[in-house]
Amino acid sequence: MQNNFLEGEIPRGISDLHYLTILDLQLNELTGSIPTSIFNITMMQNIALTENNLTGQLPITICNHLPNLKGLHLSKNYLSGVIPPNIEKCRKLQILSLSLKEFIGTVPRELSNLTALTGLYISDLHLEANNLIAFISSSISNSSKLRRIDLSINSFTGLIPESLGNLRYLEHLNLAGNTFFSDTTFSSLTPLTNCRNLRVLSIGGLHDLIEFNISSNLLSGTIRQEIGNLKAVTLVDLSKNNFSGKIPSILGDLDKLINLSMAHNRLDGPIPYSFGKLVALEFLDLCYNNLGGEIQSY
Repeated sequence: MQNNFLEGEIPRGISDLHYLTILDLQLNELTGSIPTSIFNITMMQNIALTENNLTGQLPITICNHLPNLKGLHLSKNYLSGVIPPNIEKCRKLQILSLSLKEFIGTVPRELSNLTALTGLYISDLHLEANNLIAFISSSISNSSKLRRIDLSINSFTGLIPESLGNLRYLEHLNLAGNTFFSDTTFSSLTPLTNCRNLRVLSIGGLHDLIEFNISSNLLSGTIRQEIGNLKAVTLVDLSKNNFSGKIPSILGDLDKLINLSMAHNRLDGPIPYSFGKLVALEFLDLCYNNLGGEIQSY
């Protein structure tokens, strides 16, 4: 019943449907709180309430009676309070989507016990770090089947856990919009080179980074404009991947850049005119692409 312009509150009588396995009310105009009795339907496999106007808090016993739940989709509502640690009891959960909420506190470490999880979406939660600082627990790698992780636009800080490199199925990792720190050579992300299925990596906020080396992986897609935010970088090595499209001209604004390699990709188009501004550049390797033109003096 998604995308039907449904209004009003979710009927509490739904909980009488004891054999209900899928509740999909996404993309409507539903208001009020989620009836807690819905979380007592033991046959339930998928609860999808994304993009409504639901308010209130999730019950602390949310997963006490949901042994078969595989998908919990609650993004883009107005839910508040804390993320219940009790979610760990939904041991068959594969997709957890809680983005764009008003949750406070921290992400429970107990989520790492969800070993069947393949998708974790908890971006833009407005998490507050008043008494507790929100770190990513190294035990996140316990959810070894994870393919997509979006933790962007929160208050996470500290080191990016090296254990992320143990997620061999990981395809998409978005950590942008936080306050992570690393040493100036980005070594804390070196283990991600073990994630051979990784296609999208978004970090953001690493303005003091000196070396950015993600060479010899299977990364694909275009080179994002955000690379121009690495104002302190002296080395950028994107070689031996599957990047395609044009080289961002914003690279020409990295005036401290000494070493730049984009060799062995599928880049095309002209070499950016802005490269003429790279006066500190000592090494440039663009071979084995489909580039044309020449570097002009700026």
